[in-house]
Amino acid sequence: MLRFALRVSIAWLMRSAMAAIIADEVVPEFTADGFGCDGPLPNVDFYGNDLFHMPGDSNTCKETCKDTRACGAFTVAHGVCYVKADVSANVVSKRGCNSYICYRQAP
Repeated sequence: MLRFALRVSIAWLMRSAMAAIIADEVVPEFTADGFGCDGPLPNVDFYGNDLFHMPGDSNTCKETCKDTRACGAFTVAHGVCYVKADVSANVVSKRGCNSYICYRQAP
């Protein structure tokens, strides 16, 4: 029963995150070199898949993600930037977190 409840919660969080993107019609602003991020997704944490973390705000984190080829997402929480390889299936609701999904356009 607990596994079912956990799966339902994860599915709800993922749908909520995607609904926020769709409802706001968030379209990433791509830089000249083809990098852009959707977000923020407030109070959403993409738990896991961390490449590394460092002090920083969303702007610092976005620049770091841009410069880190393996970065596909990041979360900023309480002055700490968590650079992530990708969005994980472990999407959790966490107060104070702002998450971003990043893209690189094909050359």
